[in-house]
Amino acid sequence: MLLSSKIRLACWLAALLTVALSLATFGVIGRLTESNAAASRTAVASLAHNVRDRELSDLRRLLFAATADRTAQRLPAEQALRLRLELRRFEQSNSADPRSRSSSGRGLEDATAVFSSAASDVITAAERGQRLGVKLDDYRAAVGNLESKRFAEHRRSTQAAENAQRHASKVIGWWSLALAAGAAALVAILVMLASWIERRVVGPLSALVEALTSLDSAAPGLESPHLDRKDELGSLARGVHAFRGVLVDRQNALEQVEFVARHDSLTRLPNRMLFDERLEREIVDANAADRQFALLCIDVDRFKETNDTLGHVGGDALLREIADVLRSTCSNGETICRVGGDEFSIIQCSHDQPAAARVLSDRLLAALAARGLATAAPIAVSIGVAIYPLDGSDETALRHNADLALYRAKNAGRGRAAFFGGNDATPAARSAARLPLAMEMKSALAKGEFRLDYQPKMRTRTNEIDSVEALVRWQHPQHGLIAPDDFISTAERIGQIRALTEWTLRQAVADQAVLVAHGNPLPVYVNISGKLVGDADFARTLLDIVRHSSGVMGLEITETAVIDNPENAFAHLHQFVEAGVRVAIDDYGAGMSSLNYLKRLPAHELKIDRAFVSGISRSNRDPLLVRSTIDLAHALGMEVTAEGVETPAALALLSVMGCDLVQGFLIARPMPLAELLTYLASQNVRGAGDQTAVRARSG
Repeated sequence: MLLSSKIRLACWLAALLTVALSLATFGVIGRLTESNAAASRTAVASLAHNVRDRELSDLRRLLFAATADRTAQRLPAEQALRLRLELRRFEQSNSADPRSRSSSGRGLEDATAVFSSAASDVITAAERGQRLGVKLDDYRAAVGNLESKRFAEHRRSTQAAENAQRHASKVIGWWSLALAAGAAALVAILVMLASWIERRVVGPLSALVEALTSLDSAAPGLESPHLDRKDELGSLARGVHAFRGVLVDRQNALEQVEFVARHDSLTRLPNRMLFDERLEREIVDANAADRQFALLCIDVDRFKETNDTLGHVGGDALLREIADVLRSTCSNGETICRVGGDEFSIIQCSHDQPAAARVLSDRLLAALAARGLATAAPIAVSIGVAIYPLDGSDETALRHNADLALYRAKNAGRGRAAFFGGNDATPAARSAARLPLAMEMKSALAKGEFRLDYQPKMRTRTNEIDSVEALVRWQHPQHGLIAPDDFISTAERIGQIRALTEWTLRQAVADQAVLVAHGNPLPVYVNISGKLVGDADFARTLLDIVRHSSGVMGLEITETAVIDNPENAFAHLHQFVEAGVRVAIDDYGAGMSSLNYLKRLPAHELKIDRAFVSGISRSNRDPLLVRSTIDLAHALGMEVTAEGVETPAALALLSVMGCDLVQGFLIARPMPLAELLTYLASQNVRGAGDQTAVRARSG
């Protein structure tokens, strides 16, 4: 039987029972109405009986008053007339009583007539002055008879009313019992219907909904009773089951597509896309937890020769074998990726860096060598390691430095691991690792591969942005963003540092004009190599460039910049200062500080190296060194800038020590000019909107 037919039958049964209950209710109401009408009639009859009794009593009192004095000769005509009128009214009232016309009321009507006749005779005799003896006795007998008749009639009517009331109550009781039984039956039917719907309709529907919303391919299917049902829910269950199968297949297909898009088809390792996401997320997590991690770049040595010897099938088998070794050697917390070709990368999360990376590198090299001995197919790889954030503060720099370490390992003889910041690289290996950059640097300027980023400096007393430092970046088309530490020394060695510095000065002057046009007349500082400070031709070029600046230009030099040619260097620095250029001593404390040079340098600002600032809130000695440096600089008439400020605790401590300016990631990271303009729009900028302040400073 179909589900709809069962529900329709139950509804019809409930409807019929409801109609029966309605009829029973109307019957009870009718009986109650009839009972109320009988009670009303009884009340009216009782009231009429009382009225007749009162009228009879009044009439008897008048007759008694008229006949009480037996000595009277005659009843006055007026009094006789009054008595006859009262008697007439009594007769009319009794004739109007419905009970007098009923079969049971014939005796009452006769008794009333006898009473009226006897009373009339008494009135007539009294009016004529006749003796009332016999007539009065007849009158009294008639009154007694009338009263007994009236009492009997009243008792009969009351008894009838009571009988009718009891009968009505009994009928109402039966009807009420029937109504209660019908209501209980209706409630029982509704409860059974609700329970049946819950068990046979709602339950299966809930199961279907759960099955439809759970698209996990491992989830159990629908229960067989639902699928085997012959009603509408069975059809729905089979349709949902089929639809769910389609959705599960689609989900599996999407997961497969997602896996293929993010994994290497040959080795089943994460590909470059997934690796980029995990590396970016790992940098964020490392910054939040203040921890380090290692990036290992692995390249198969002489893979082209192996591929040519074994063929592409053998080469693919070798790559799969290397992937298996990487999986078995690394732990679950390390991310392994095939970035392309014969290159693999690993992200190793550990607080014990670089020691943990060195252990992992040794294990990988040993495992690959053992696998090669077992299969008679030599497996040799080179590994380059970079540690975040020591060897790179962003994703691009970290990758590039790991690649440089990999080049170092290959140039050192292959089959080994090299660390970008380690001491295991010889000067020859370092030079070999930088050789590709040196060959490309000459054409990089002409191709426009260099750019400037700017890092703001904030004045601690006012929280205003006081100036910005220009930092040169190399956007390499293959290696990505290359940090200055990787190419500045190369530029100095191959004689490209002057061309690079002059380009930096001209670009900084152009960018400063944009800053001024946007209402930010900030001094712009440019780092100058110590090899150029004593160069007379470069000094003339620098003065010519800054003469066209829109504001104050500043130079950042190290304290050892004057060592090679002190006299020329001091002379040129004084020329720069006289031309309105500000001079800052950079990285103070990082090298061999010379107080003799320090007191002679015409510097406006001294920058404390980040090595002392980074541990200022955790070390006992660094705060003493920083405080003494601040006092020394102030005594020499210089302002002090602290580099590498990354925590609020360090900023607070430097402010208390009297440090004038701070610079670091806590204030802002280096950023391109467009981002700098957006950043300055949300900050307090010293001299913003006051274009005359620029010329005042430069004068």
